[in-house]
Amino acid sequence: MASRKRSRIEAALRTKGFELSTTHHRYLTLYVNGEETRVRTYLSHGGADYGDVLLSKVQKQLRLPRKEDVLKLIDCPMSGEEYVRLLVEQGDIKP
Repeated sequence: MASRKRSRIEAALRTKGFELSTTHHRYLTLYVNGEETRVRTYLSHGGADYGDVLLSKVQKQLRLPRKEDVLKLIDCPMSGEEYVRLLVEQGDIKP
């Protein structure tokens, strides 16, 4: 069972091109070359750990094909450039 701290998820995504906006949730939107994309996720203010169920939701919101990919993105073996390349290959964002 995988689990990651919300703060770790947020920090990892912010280093990979996501920008934060806060309402009743913490929305993270991917920006590429200064332009906003349609790729976004949100994290709750509460709850310190994200288990399998919540990580699966983040995975889908980030348009990643496998659970391992979201863990690679959070744990940093996958760089921001690799992530953007994957999204372009999948047709989720324009090059």
